[in-house]
Amino acid sequence: MLTRRLTAATALVLAFPLASAATTLEDRVEALEKKNAELYHTLQQKKQAGLMTKISEKISFSGLLELEAAYESTDPADGDREATSDLTVATAQLGFDAQVNDQLTAALVLLFEEDETEPIEVDEATVDYARDGWTARFGRQYLPFGAYPSHMISDPLTLELGEIRETAVQVGYEGEGWTASAFVFNGDAQKVNGAGEAEEDHVKDWGVSVVVTPVEG
Repeated sequence: MLTRRLTAATALVLAFPLASAATTLEDRVEALEKKNAELYHTLQQKKQAGLMTKISEKISFSGLLELEAAYESTDPADGDREATSDLTVATAQLGFDAQVNDQLTAALVLLFEEDETEPIEVDEATVDYARDGWTARFGRQYLPFGAYPSHMISDPLTLELGEIRETAVQVGYEGEGWTASAFVFNGDAQKVNGAGEAEEDHVKDWGVSVVVTPVEG
């Protein structure tokens, strides 16, 4: 039996920074240029919720809303045609950043993905320290593993297979045109004994990331 399939999908992406007199046009343009110049080195960059907008002197807010509409038609040779359609909230995300001082910041990201995260879950919760090129991040975070460039509606397979979100400690250094970092965490895979009980449950998983950005000119 011959079956023909037609599948169509559309997505609407809305980033809604709030209007605020505390954020200048120059700041917004600079942030947008920086964002567009970066590859999706981490899932944090891919899922970054628009431009941050200050709601107080120390706290910034951002949001992201992705809506998807899908239609699929199956037309087999026997003529029994079937069609389905669906509307989903692919992503609803709220992000809050707090600037404690010049070196210390904290971030909280809440995420809802229909049929994936019900109810809303804490996507990220981190504390960052930065000084003289050195950085340290503590908390629930997306770890730097691979690059995920994509302009498609659905995520690339490399992202689906390579995403690592764990509660971890990450330390890095940023030089001119390059960054390097190392991280440790307690992964989900554990060594078990013959009775099926975990023998080891320690912070012993680790990784290293090096990113080099070509210099223009």
